[in-house]
Amino acid sequence: MDKRNQTPEAPATVILLDLLQARFEMRAAGWREMIEALQHVPSPERTYFYLLSMRGRLEPVHPIAEMPPGFRPPGPPWTANIGDTLNQLMHG
Repeated sequence: MDKRNQTPEAPATVILLDLLQARFEMRAAGWREMIEALQHVPSPERTYFYLLSMRGRLEPVHPIAEMPPGFRPPGPPWTANIGDTLNQLMHG
């Protein structure tokens, strides 16, 4: 296929939220800001998110995966309920 005729993909973004080294006040503020920001990303399918927990575990919230160009999973974007997802990881 001629690549010149393809629609360009949005650039990928990888986010790592490091809770391991953060003080309590910074964790709470960062947590709220991350939830708000992720709910408004323009290309959630090209945004990959990992959390470094306070226990030192790397949690893949939305890991990088091989997807065909332009693929959009059915249903709401993974960021729609990000607050619930992050709270489960934090308390799980």
